[in-house]
Amino acid sequence: MTRQTGKPALDPLDRTTEAVFGLLMALTFTGAASVVSVENPRQILAAALGCNLAWGVTDAVMYLLSTSIERRRRSAFLERLRAADPSDAANLLREAVGDILPDTTPENRVSSLVDWVRDGGKGGRTAGLVADDYRASLTVLLTVVGATFPPIVPLFLLEDGG
Repeated sequence: MTRQTGKPALDPLDRTTEAVFGLLMALTFTGAASVVSVENPRQILAAALGCNLAWGVTDAVMYLLSTSIERRRRSAFLERLRAADPSDAANLLREAVGDILPDTTPENRVSSLVDWVRDGGKGGRTAGLVADDYRASLTVLLTVVGATFPPIVPLFLLEDGG
């Protein structure tokens, strides 16, 4: 299996967003605990942890799905580009890159770019998921679950819950 490298498991914005969502969910439980009388603060711990665990698993699976779909989409595009005649391939590439490639780009440059993309697509990269993808999804899960602890640890440590 070919290892794909490049983007990290989560870029800093995604990592921060996942942590903030996990934190907000845990704060929802601790906020509710401060409004109602809770006999056992461990119930809040279990509820917040269970919620964030479910959210983390869901988010990790969604990460794998979106990665797989994006990779298969790119692979299908490369196959269409390889199978197309030169003028159709140039049009496919222009559509795919949109405004990045100005309309004034000479056709010989577009043709060279099509050849470069066609050749670059033969590097043995897989359209399926690789080990790095599963590690990234685990990072998503651990980020969400880890964000549970800062607001609930005080409840866990206090014997009377308040």
